[in-house]
Order: sequence, then C-alpha cells, then structure tokens
Amino acid sequence: MKDTSMANTSLCLLMENLKQLICCETNPLINNNPFVQDKRPQILLLYQELESIKTFVTDMEKSRNLEIRIRDVVEEAQDVVDLFLTGAFIRNNTCMTICDAHSPSFDSVLEEIKSVKKELMGRKMVLQPPAGALPRRNTSNAIPKEEIIVGLDDDSIVLVERLAGNQKQLDVISIVGMGGLGKTTLAAKLFNDPFIVYRFHVRAWVTVSQVYNKKDLLISLLTSIDTLALSLDHLPQHLRDCYLYVGGFPEDCKIPVRRLIWLWIAEGFIHEDGQKPLEEVAEDYLMDLVDRNLLIVAKRRPNGAVKACRIHDLLRELCLKKATEENFFKKASRSGYISSSKFISFADKQRRVFADSNFFSEISSDHSAPYIRSFLCFNKEWYFSLGVNRCFHPFLLLRVLDLQTIHTPTIPLALELLLHLRHLALWSEVTRLPSSVCNLWNLQTLILKENYSGFMKLPENMANMVNLRHLWIEMIISIPEIRNPTNSGVFYNLQTISMLRLHGRAESLLKRIPNIRKLECAVYDDQKQDAFPSFVLLNHLETLKMIQPEVESLLSNKYISFPSSLKKLTLSGCRFPWLDMSTIQRLPNLEVLKLLNFAFEGPSWNTGGQFHQLKFLKLQNLDIQQWSAYSMSFPCLKRLVLLECYYLKGIPDEVGDIPTLEMIDVDKRNDSVVKSANKIQEDQQAMGNYELKINVIRFFTSMR
Repeated sequence: MKDTSMANTSLCLLMENLKQLICCETNPLINNNPFVQDKRPQILLLYQELESIKTFVTDMEKSRNLEIRIRDVVEEAQDVVDLFLTGAFIRNNTCMTICDAHSPSFDSVLEEIKSVKKELMGRKMVLQPPAGALPRRNTSNAIPKEEIIVGLDDDSIVLVERLAGNQKQLDVISIVGMGGLGKTTLAAKLFNDPFIVYRFHVRAWVTVSQVYNKKDLLISLLTSIDTLALSLDHLPQHLRDCYLYVGGFPEDCKIPVRRLIWLWIAEGFIHEDGQKPLEEVAEDYLMDLVDRNLLIVAKRRPNGAVKACRIHDLLRELCLKKATEENFFKKASRSGYISSSKFISFADKQRRVFADSNFFSEISSDHSAPYIRSFLCFNKEWYFSLGVNRCFHPFLLLRVLDLQTIHTPTIPLALELLLHLRHLALWSEVTRLPSSVCNLWNLQTLILKENYSGFMKLPENMANMVNLRHLWIEMIISIPEIRNPTNSGVFYNLQTISMLRLHGRAESLLKRIPNIRKLECAVYDDQKQDAFPSFVLLNHLETLKMIQPEVESLLSNKYISFPSSLKKLTLSGCRFPWLDMSTIQRLPNLEVLKLLNFAFEGPSWNTGGQFHQLKFLKLQNLDIQQWSAYSMSFPCLKRLVLLECYYLKGIPDEVGDIPTLEMIDVDKRNDSVVKSANKIQEDQQAMGNYELKINVIRFFTSMR
C-alpha cells in the first residue's frame, strides 16, 4: 500500500466532501438549499484546483515544512467550505433564531492553493537522509559486525525459526557456551538477519558486562528505547496517524477495537483499498500495528479476532509527546489545566482534544477553540447537561463528538448545528431521538447508550442520514415505513445496526439495509404473517444476534433460514426444535454459535451433521438433558462453553477427541458436567494430550 502523507490524508478527505457537494443528488439537505446550489460553481473550481496539486502531493519527496504548509492550507479550505455550509443551512432554516455564521469568501483560499501549486511545480525537492539512517550510538552498546564463522548456519536457522514462531507466550532465548565459541557473533547474525529485521519492527541491542552498574544499565536501556521514537518516525503515514491517535486514550485503557475503528474512519485516517469496506481496511491497519508489537492484544473474540487492544505506557508517552510537538491533538485532565483559554492558544488552531466534561463546558462559554474537529471525553460522570443550545456554537466544525462516558438527560435540538459530525456517541435516557439529529447528513456512526431497555421509534426523516454506517442504540428500535414515494429510504452504506425490531418476514425493511454486515434484532410475532424474517436477503451479513423477547415464542413452528455469508450467530429465546439445527449446520462459513435462554428447546440433541468451520460453541440456560456428538461433528472447534444447563447429564466423551479443542468452560453448579469435563481431560492426558484446559466457572456474569 502506498504511503499516504499527512497532507494527502487531509486533501483526500476534503476532495471526498467536495465531490458529494458537487455530485450528490440524493441528499435533500443539499439539493433543496438554494445557497448551496448558487455556490456549486466555486466549489467545483476549488475541487479542480485541489485535484491539480494532488499528484504533486502524492509523489513529492518528504519535506516536513512543505507538508505542514500544504496540510494547513487544505484544512483552512475545509474550514471555509464547512462554515459556508453551516451558514447556508442556518439561513435556509427559517425556524432558527441563531444566525451568527457568515458565508466566507472562497477567493483567499483559492489564491493560497494556487500559490502552493506554483511552489510545488517549481520546487526541486532536497533529498532527505536515508530512511534507515540511525543516530550514533554509545560504542559500548554497538552491534558487532557480523563475522563469517563456519558452523553457525544450522544454529542460526533454528534460532530464527524459534524467534519468529507463533509462540503463545513471551519467551527468553539464551545462547550459552565457552568463551570464543562465537556466541556474540551468532547473536549479531540473528539481530541483522533480514527476516528478523522484517518480522520485528522494533529491535534493541544492549551489552551487559559481568560487572555492571544498575544506573548505567538503565541508561543503556533508555538509549535503546530511543529507537522506538525512530521507528515511529518511519511508520507509514497511514499507520502513524492511527497510532498517534491511540495515545490519546487513558493510561492502561482496554480500547474496544470496534470503537477505535469507527473513530479512525470518522477522522479520515482510513482510505479505500479496492472493493474492501473501510472497516476491513482499518482492521488490516490494526493488525499491522499489532504485528509490529506497537499495540498489545488485550482481549480476543471467540473466533480469535482482536476485541480490545491497549498500548504500552512507554509508547503511549511517546505518542503524547509526538502529538504535542505536531499539534496532532491535545490531552487534558482535571488537574492538567487551569482554564481552556490557557490550555489552548487561539492561534494553534487545535483540531483534536481528549479531555473531560468540565473542559467541554469551558470551551462552550469562552469560545477558546473554534477550530476543534474532534472532542472525546473519557471521564465517568453521572450527570452532565447538554440542554443549553448555545453550548454548541463553538463547535460548528466538529466531526467527532464522543461523550459516551458522561450521562446527559436530554439530547438538545441544537445538535443539528453540528452539520459536519461524522461520529456521535452519547449516554442518555431519552426514549425519542430528535428529528433534528437526522439532518446530520455526514453522520457515519451514531451510538446511544441507555440505562434501561425499552423501545424507541426513530424519526420519520431517518432516511436523510445517507452516509450512516453504524447505528448502535441500546434500546429496541423501529425504523418507520417510507411514506414519500420519491425517497427509496434505502440505507446503502449501513454496516451495523442494533437492536432492530422485526415483525414476520420483514421483507420490505430488510431490503432497505442490503449491505448490512452486523445485525442485532428482536423478532416479534406477526399475526398476519406466519413466516420467519427473510435474512437470506442480506448477502453480506456476517454477524447476527436474534432474540425473541416474548415469553411464549411463536417462532418454533416456522421454517428458518440464514444467509451463507454468516460467520457468527447468536440466538436467544427462540425455542426452536433441535431438528432445525441441521439448517445451521449447513452454513459453510459459521465460526461462532451461541445458543442462549431456550434458543433451542427439547431434551435431546443428536449432532449428526458437521459444523465445517465452527471454532466456538456456547450453550447457556437450555433445558437439554442428553447430548450426543462425535469428534467429526466439530473438526475445527477450539472452545466449548456450557453454562446453566442444569439438566444436562454430561459432555459426550467423543468431544475430547476433537484435535483442535483447547478449552472447555463449565458451570460449577452442574456436578455431572464438571465430572464429565474432568474425565475428558484425564483421558486426553493419558494419551499424551496436555493442551486441553478445563475452566470451572463460579461467577459467570462476564461470560454472558
């Protein structure tokens, strides 16, 4: 993948926004606004000028000063465009009384862009020092030159394989032997081995003599750690932006990968790569950082994917330092500043702030940071008022507003002023979403945390959110039917939705989310339709969670079907007969299956078929008594979880013969299941298999 410079990242984001203003015919907020229509010729001219310099920006050699200048010019152009759009929206909305946004002139920005273009065309770039050049190091820690010594090749191959192998735990490898045998030479050979250099992006060499001073040794280690900063400087730009961003999260924070990826996309760090969805590209970025040992896996999903990550304290401090130097973001805590005006200089044009709710209030009152694009809160606070409309005036350029750790009782109507929001996360107790929120046509992610479960009917103008990718509301939500025949109401970009209310086949509704990849839904019986939801319409669906909230399920007598693309399936309360399991077994890509709260009903399950790709199976709170299974039924199973199945008489002995099985989790309160699990482990150990682990759970709320 081609490296993307800091300037090019901003440029691509601006050009994509301009393209929507020029070409988009489906957004009523743009097409019905005469002020936007009148400005389209100038917007087109701006797009053409930016397009003419894009080639220079992409191909130019790295020049830090020029790159920063281009970035600043591009961001200024984005400010001009966005403030114009906000002003146009306010003037076109006669019911609003706030009108302090003025339509800025495009002329000065166009002149500045032309000036940069002229400099790019005439400039002869000065080559920078080679990317691999290292600063001079203390001679006591210098890496010895690799000498040619016969007889080390075999040892070197063995050690390279061990260093680069897929070890489950950290390992220490010692090279021992008499003096003069070539131990140091072998170590240097390994250190400089091309494959090791490729595999380990951060390496350090420290020499410890027989007599050493702890202070000197610590200084040597810190000197070696300086190579971390060097490695950060030479990260590809698309990874560097993502990595610096992680430094803004709290110390020792386990960062949910889903949240991080959605934020990266909203910030514009993720760029299209062929036909891949942006979320998959972002996941590739994340795994690249993990493979480089820059991020630590904190928690994995049942199928082995990374669920949460964290950053080492030392690397986090480095990110904070770099972010401050480059004005990439500002980090503030309750004790870290006196007032927002002293913390942020107006001239800094600070774009991102990681702070707390007190700081948010101060900016609202003193207007000290009008250029902020992202504001993220991490402090836990039970009550915080967003009810004053005026509090959003200083944030007209916001793209990211993440306040999901602070509780607010209402969602103010003035949110519609934040026309450029791409990511909005709130924690509230509202049961109705204001229709004004649906005017945020740039919004990609909407997260609404709730204190209790309930129902929410989304506004009639929901279809205005044409760029929405992720809708995550902790209530059962219903999408209104389309009443306007001129509006198809299809959410083409929607990837994730939770928790959607479905009735009967729900065919017309499911057709409106054709590209959904993750769906959580509550299915209710429809007296008019004796049918199961038409999930087979969703060709891209990979994750499905389906609950049946009613006490008596009426789904048990209906023919069930799922799309072949499904990888993760969670069922709860459906009371299907075990005979229907054959339908699920035929899913060719299924890796995770969770059956919860009487998802299936009946005393006996005979697993006659085969789950071809299943890696994780969980049975919880079922009335099953007898389970028959064979090792060939689960050829890829790695983990089995059995909880609250109080009537189950035991685990089939053949389960122990599954060659891939690593862990069985069981509930302590079912003695028969615990005994059968221990017997399976004993039988396997008798055959030399010590890899299978048994986990007896006493408190299993975290397993739900």
